[in-house]
Amino acid sequence: MRKAYHKSLLHLYLFMIAAILASCDKLDKNGDLDGAWQLTSLQRTEDGTVMADKNSRIFYYFKLDLMELRQVNDTMYYLARFKHTGDSLIIGPVYQSPFDSLVAISEVDAKFGIADGHMHVNRLTSDDLELENKQYKIQLRKF
Repeated sequence: MRKAYHKSLLHLYLFMIAAILASCDKLDKNGDLDGAWQLTSLQRTEDGTVMADKNSRIFYYFKLDLMELRQVNDTMYYLARFKHTGDSLIIGPVYQSPFDSLVAISEVDAKFGIADGHMHVNRLTSDDLELENKQYKIQLRKF
């Protein structure tokens, strides 16, 4: 009887552990990239002109497959799907919120430096992120 009780208890513990592990599938999957990032410099690569800095109060947020681009005190913000593989960041269709309307990437290009949606990840640590494409070099800090 006691053996059956311990066996049942073991099965219950194994079931609980399996349930907990199965429910945790939405944990961060992008490593250091996930979280809130403040833009510290948006620089044109062609001539080195600084288009925005930390005083612009621009933020990038990454979670799962979703990226949010927002400037503080602006009622409009942008959401986009992204894929992070190795040293590449590919940004998909961009939606303007709060209306969830599809917009061209060029609409967020000058403000956020997205250009054609393909970014090279020059540096990614838990504190710093540096992105670059044909038109811009973007430096961000973890916020």
